[in-house]
Formats: sequence, C-alpha cells, structure tokens
Amino acid sequence: MTPMVSRVTAVVPFRIAGQRTSMLQIEVNGRRSAAVLLGVLDTRPGLFTADGSGTGQARALNEDGSPNSGASPAFRGSIISLLATGAGVSDEAGAPILPVRVQIGGQDAEVLYAGAADGQAAGVLRIDVRIPDGAAAGDVPARVFFGYTPSPAGTTISVQ
Repeated sequence: MTPMVSRVTAVVPFRIAGQRTSMLQIEVNGRRSAAVLLGVLDTRPGLFTADGSGTGQARALNEDGSPNSGASPAFRGSIISLLATGAGVSDEAGAPILPVRVQIGGQDAEVLYAGAADGQAAGVLRIDVRIPDGAAAGDVPARVFFGYTPSPAGTTISVQ
C-alpha cells in the first residue's frame, strides 16, 4: 500500500509572476493527482518559526550566532538574522524586487540585508535587521512586509 501524502512543500516558479491563477498537479511515484486551479498572489510574506508552525518564536539568529530565544534574547541595537519566504519575484542576486520592511515590537527595524539565504531553497530569504533601541524587553511581535503586505501576526523575537 502506498502511504498517503498529507503535506507538500514546493517552490512556486517565478515564471507564473503576474498571472492570477495557475494549475497545480502533484506526481508521486508516477501517479498524478487531479489538477487543481489555484489563485496566484504577488507576495505572501511569512517568517520561519522555531517549531515550524508559523507562530511563536521566530527562527532567528542573534548577532553572536546563537538561536534567538527567551534563554538567549537579542540586545537592543544588535543585529539578528531572520528567515522569510513569500517575497515574490527577486532579482538575479536573489534580493526581493518589492521593498522589505521589518517591525519588531511594532517599531520599524533597520534592514541591513534582504536576499538569498545561503544553503536554503530558492525563495527562502535571509533578512538581517537591527533591533530598535526602543523595543520592549521580552517576547515581542515580529513582522516582515514585502511591499505593503505584512506577514501574519503571531511571530515573536526575544529582546533583552
């Protein structure tokens, strides 16, 4: 008996940019699913999280390379690296075409780099940001914006 596939992770080809719909068909071991018509968005921002759920502690590295967490928070003014996806079309170097903005604790953080993440699949971005000096301590909300579209609420960064 063939095991059921309950989750599929895929990278959407950039060639569908500008289209409003696209057909999706999955093939596993030579067997194809029925084709499904899907809507296409220009961008759908998301931050990777430590547990992969899309909410809670962001999958982020502090300036010293340690994973950001309640036990290892980032200092105000320090730099953290976030992993994000859903930026839409990127340039030849892997940087998003749309403007990138990050908010930490509701404050705009200085974006120092936004582009391809070494060793990751196409479409995964590394975003280096400086923790705002006025950020509150504790687990504070973190959001990325590609253009005007924000990532969903519910992701946090630990700040000291």
